[in-house]
Amino acid sequence: MIKLQSTKTKQHVMLEVLILLALNFGLQILLGIGFYSIFSNLLISVLGTSIVLFILFIKGKLPLQNMFEFKSIDLNIFLFTPVLAIFTICINEVFYPFSSGLTNISEIFIGLLIIPLIEEIFFRGVIFKKLNERFSLRFSIILSSLFFSFFYGVHGIFMFFGGIGFYLAFLSRNGDSLINTFLSRYLYNGIIFLNIFLTSRSNQTTSVIYKTIMTPFKGEVKYNLGLSIAMSVIIFFYINIMRKIFTKKNHSFNQTNI
Repeated sequence: MIKLQSTKTKQHVMLEVLILLALNFGLQILLGIGFYSIFSNLLISVLGTSIVLFILFIKGKLPLQNMFEFKSIDLNIFLFTPVLAIFTICINEVFYPFSSGLTNISEIFIGLLIIPLIEEIFFRGVIFKKLNERFSLRFSIILSSLFFSFFYGVHGIFMFFGGIGFYLAFLSRNGDSLINTFLSRYLYNGIIFLNIFLTSRSNQTTSVIYKTIMTPFKGEVKYNLGLSIAMSVIIFFYINIMRKIFTKKNHSFNQTNI
């Protein structure tokens, strides 16, 4: 399918993106004020995003069929996604010690099965794609990752530096299909929620995954060695992603360098 170059200006695209983000965030605030005693934070997030997606759908601006088109699975997902999830857990634990906000099975169900689907359609299928209509690929990836992280508050800071937003946008860079993005996000959320479940069951105040990883590195020398290895893996990941972004010449969208 041939992609036509968008006639929208950069300012027009940015305004559309900001309006969608403001509408989503505003709806979540209103739902939180009006129904906080009934709905959980996760459900409020899903409802707010779903309303925005529904508006886009009825206006014919949400190509859902293309987003679910199955092409091929990127096997790198099963290597990079767990690394990013574990890295995010560890930096989150260092700067913002573990605290589980999950209290019942419905929140776990929403967080594991519903949120990855809804959020990937919104942030990668809508926000990233709109930015990538007129801005360079690297700028679109960075900015969409920032917007995605913003919706998670304090934890979003660690998600941003953990790199998951970059990777999810990178996976969705070609065409409209989000199959690889969905798979990566479900795997990522699965690891995060597994860590929450195991930590809660063990009645510990320290993340189980973080404790398991750091236990062999007790002592200053071992700790620094472990930290160096971990940072080397993350730097390797970023270098590879950025190299592919900068050398990518024939992706599906016509780019205008920022």
